[in-house]
This record gives sequence, structure tokens and C-alpha cells, in this order.
Amino acid sequence: RELMEVEAQVAVDVLPKGSVDNGSTGPTTTASHNHKVHVHVREKVFLVRCGEAQQKVKWLGHVGIARYDSNYGMELGIPKAITFKDGTALDMNQSVGVSVPDSAHVYIILQDDDITQPPHH
Repeated sequence: RELMEVEAQVAVDVLPKGSVDNGSTGPTTTASHNHKVHVHVREKVFLVRCGEAQQKVKWLGHVGIARYDSNYGMELGIPKAITFKDGTALDMNQSVGVSVPDSAHVYIILQDDDITQPPHH
């Protein structure tokens, strides 16, 4: 009996932060930990799931470039900037959760992109 109680306590302790043990189907994550961002890289759009969104904004750029470029970003390089559609630049060192609303669209500006043209999405 003591062993079973210890195992049950361990199981509760290892649930991801923000999870709820609903008993029958296992842990579920609360909505606040399912942050999503639509990342635009040139003509493509990728839905990036950010979890708790504690990553830096530049991480979104790297993920978008890696998904766009089958050579894992080797051809496109690193993001020069990340903006909203209206051209407002994001602080690349700020966390996604602070800077980017859930389900927002962001645009990755690459080294050779013409930033005088608005995003065409």
C-alpha cells in the first residue's frame, strides 16, 4: 500500500506544469499552454505551436526558416527581422508569450528580402 501511494505521488509530480489529471484519459494541458503563431516565410505560412511561449521571438524565425528551407536554413540563413503585417518590428530577444498574441501572424524578413515592400499575404 505504501508503494502504491508513493507511485501515485510520483505520477502527480511529473505532470507538465499547467497540466490537469482528469483521471481517465491522462493529463491534459490547459489552453494557456497551447500558444500558436502563424509564421510567414516568403510565400509559405507555417503554424508553429509554442507551448508555454517562453521562447524568444527569434526562435520563431529559426523555426519558420527551417520549415521553409529543406536544407534546415542553410540556404536562407538567419532572420533579419520579424514583423507583424503592418510592418511593426518585434523585439527578437523578447519572449513569444509577451510579444506575440496567440494565433497571431508574423512575417520573417530574410537578409535578401526587400523590406520596403509590405508582406503580400
